[in-house]
Amino acid sequence: IPKGIIVTSSAPISIYVINAKNVSSDGYLALPTSVWGRKYLSTSYYDFAEQNNRFTWAGGFCVIAKDDDTDVTIRLRGQGAGTARTRGNRQIGDVITINMRRGEVYQVMGDGTTRNSFDLTGSEITSTKPVGLISFHARTALPNASRLEGRDHLVEMTPPVSAWGKRFITTEYSRVSSNGQGRGDYYRIIAAEDNTRITGRFLDKVSKQLIGNLNSGLLNAGEFQDYYYPGGAPGTLPYGVVMFESNKPFFVMQYST
Repeated sequence: IPKGIIVTSSAPISIYVINAKNVSSDGYLALPTSVWGRKYLSTSYYDFAEQNNRFTWAGGFCVIAKDDDTDVTIRLRGQGAGTARTRGNRQIGDVITINMRRGEVYQVMGDGTTRNSFDLTGSEITSTKPVGLISFHARTALPNASRLEGRDHLVEMTPPVSAWGKRFITTEYSRVSSNGQGRGDYYRIIAAEDNTRITGRFLDKVSKQLIGNLNSGLLNAGEFQDYYYPGGAPGTLPYGVVMFESNKPFFVMQYST
């Protein structure tokens, strides 16, 4: 679909994008085409069917072409094979091949019929010419394994695998808890190559004292590991200054829960 918005300028600029509707919005920094790549792994989140299936919200990604005659191959990976499909009736394991023109956008997303089961994170996108990738979720609670119905839109322009690194340092989001409980953020780490082991630790922002350690175990290409509080009540997630390191390139997605 030719829905890409092409912006050019006489001098370097930055562009920030916001997707907004009543009580559900998110935004991202648009990456310039000069840093687009030919290989990506998507970073979304589990589909979210609300209670009684009143609304079905799904996660997925959009591929954007900057040049005519761009051949794109999408290998669907993730979690929940057999539990759901994409809205285009594809399933995890399928391979999609398309030819795209300048400014065209190709979207893949779940059917939204499941909850905390179907997730397209780790899907591989390769192309003959550089493309951009936007990973998103229409609307979800986070984590959505609980019966909480609070939800919001998620969107991020994901960097290509060529820009991934072996060390990341983050700091916790500033947020106010309504009941004085709970702290920290939800982290997802994704491996670019087989036999990737990622370790982490989080430290107090002021005292720099060690609070806790994280270990992914062994991950293969496209596999991911989540760090979050698994219980139904508010709890403590990794917080403060969080440091991740690995023997091979990987990516960290930090979510505000």
